[in-house]
Amino acid sequence: MSDVPAVVTLSINDGDRTGGIADASSLLASGTAYKASVADQRLEQGEKLLSGIVGNVTDTQGWYTANAESINAATSAIGNLMASDVTKKATAEILHVANKVLGALDALSAVHPFIGLAVVAFKGIVQFEMKRRENDKRVSALMLQATDMFSELLSLNHLNDPDQVLPSGQTIRGRLQVTLDKVLASIKDMGNCFNKYHQSKPISRFFKAMQWEDKFIGLADTFTGLKKDVKTALIIRTAIRIEDAATGVERLDVKLDILMNMIRTKSTDEQKVADAVALHGGKEAVLNDTSKIQEVIKATMVIDKKHDSSSARVDASLLYEIRTPLETQLAENRRLFEVTLEIRTNELKQAVHLTQERILYALNKGAFTRIKDPHIRYIWRSMKWSISVQTAKFVPAVCDYFSEQVETAKHHETLQNTVKSPPSPTLTAQSRAGDDEEEEPPAVSSDDEWCLSCLRFSTLNEALDNDFNGLVNVSEVNHFARSKSMPPDWSILKRLAYASEGWNLERYEYALKIQGLVNSMTYEPGTVLPVNRALVVGYLNSAPLKWATQIARGVKDLTDASASEIWPLVEERTARHESYIEGILDKIRYEIPSADAMSVHFDTDHLEHYIMPLIYLLLRHHARVIRLARKIVLDRRELEQASSTLDVVTDFAMARASQLGETFLQLSLDEAAKFTTYAGGMVNRCGIIGW
Repeated sequence: MSDVPAVVTLSINDGDRTGGIADASSLLASGTAYKASVADQRLEQGEKLLSGIVGNVTDTQGWYTANAESINAATSAIGNLMASDVTKKATAEILHVANKVLGALDALSAVHPFIGLAVVAFKGIVQFEMKRRENDKRVSALMLQATDMFSELLSLNHLNDPDQVLPSGQTIRGRLQVTLDKVLASIKDMGNCFNKYHQSKPISRFFKAMQWEDKFIGLADTFTGLKKDVKTALIIRTAIRIEDAATGVERLDVKLDILMNMIRTKSTDEQKVADAVALHGGKEAVLNDTSKIQEVIKATMVIDKKHDSSSARVDASLLYEIRTPLETQLAENRRLFEVTLEIRTNELKQAVHLTQERILYALNKGAFTRIKDPHIRYIWRSMKWSISVQTAKFVPAVCDYFSEQVETAKHHETLQNTVKSPPSPTLTAQSRAGDDEEEEPPAVSSDDEWCLSCLRFSTLNEALDNDFNGLVNVSEVNHFARSKSMPPDWSILKRLAYASEGWNLERYEYALKIQGLVNSMTYEPGTVLPVNRALVVGYLNSAPLKWATQIARGVKDLTDASASEIWPLVEERTARHESYIEGILDKIRYEIPSADAMSVHFDTDHLEHYIMPLIYLLLRHHARVIRLARKIVLDRRELEQASSTLDVVTDFAMARASQLGETFLQLSLDEAAKFTTYAGGMVNRCGIIGW
């Protein structure tokens, strides 16, 4: 995570500005939840910040003082960057500065919330680029220009009342809102442009070079104009003289020339394509000859475990990408991108709802108060654990605790059957953490006794310690206890039993369904219209489908060792989770065009829990399309897009297998043995072991 300086935001209610909290974006390692190690560091920073401002901030000037450090740091960072040789700056360095500016703008948006929509949209796009970890001069140039434009909003630090009426009859807020609406539209346009640009193949970028150049330069010009508009809107109230503003624009024009050169510079991949095209007769000769396009792809493609020279085929999607005007493609891409961006920005908005009281409470009361489940909270408090605990200690403690609780429940039920006494009072699961140091957990039902036979260290370790660092932390426990992938009325003991046995049974059921679907589809080429036959055969022979099948074949059959009581839970969770995933897939039309979309729509940090149903639902949709091919002529891109989506999904499985392989080696574990048992063997055939 980039080093965003901790800032202070304010909770505003009915015009009354109350105390500050550590900025949520600095507490979060992703858009939705904080990793415990990062949260610890941020809470420590928050404690230092809050020590001086625990009392209410009663006036705007007090707020300025509290946030001066982060705002000055952001102003200094963007100033130093613009004064440097930006052509030598990596994309990561520019994104680092963008994050600093966003950290300060987060604080400003607490006092001036009308800037919030544009700020959060830009933050979402910055996060997308940080995850890509690519170093592209065009993206760097445009990101720098957008960051410079947003830095003008830092002048709001000197604005006490945005609704004060100016001599023209307008307010500062009114003047600025018109510009901010344009900023929001332009930021979304830039995000869509980046999204499509990263999805485009190098050969397509080469043939569309002039159109991409025009698009990037047009956006750079737009941000230049918007910066001037923001400056003009604020100029009356920020003590900036007209001639100073003009000088600033002149300096920007000099930088703009440099940025134009960055945009026009070919990337390494594009230069390779240019050289290959030149060897095959030049642009016109290659563009009009499919066989030459294929030779260029072969000469420039990256060979890896999933892709070899046989993957260098010219499909309809590539030809469409090369021959269709860029603006048409951007318009087609916009809907899916805006759905993705909306989900990310909603996550960011929810993140900043952390309150000062919650942070102070956690700081003062101890780590256990942050645990949501009352049983785990009770164990954590009793054992006096800090922010994290060794998995080897946590799992046995949990198993022992529930064994005792079930025995106690059975004993109470026996007494109640012999002596008609009222049940012992217990706190409900909704008891508020920390209300009473002597809080007792709610009773455990003896009906859940069967769950105890399902609890196993190895599978619980996988479920709770996702990063294999040997520790379970508060964040991981809360994610498990509140995961929406399981029915909300399940007790924590049922959740633990499902994590120990149910997930493996579920994976095996999906493995059978996937293999059944693939087997049934192999008979389809003989039933479809002749015009569709090559398309269907191409899909069935595609590498992504083979990899999806390999993932399913790696799953082990563990049904014989399972408790009979677990099967109703498997059916219930499977139906619930499928419905959830189908809702997402329907919304995005069963297209996952990029890693960005995958990480936004699905929980890529817990891939083992959803990738099997995701693959199954995608294949089921693809099978329906193939059945339609018996009656209608398919768009050539339909099944190519299906293969591309499977490629994105299986890429994540490959990445997870690679990550696990490195972890097993670091822990000196038997890599081959671990791959055959981890997640029921799901990633076994994606691992280094091979097929």
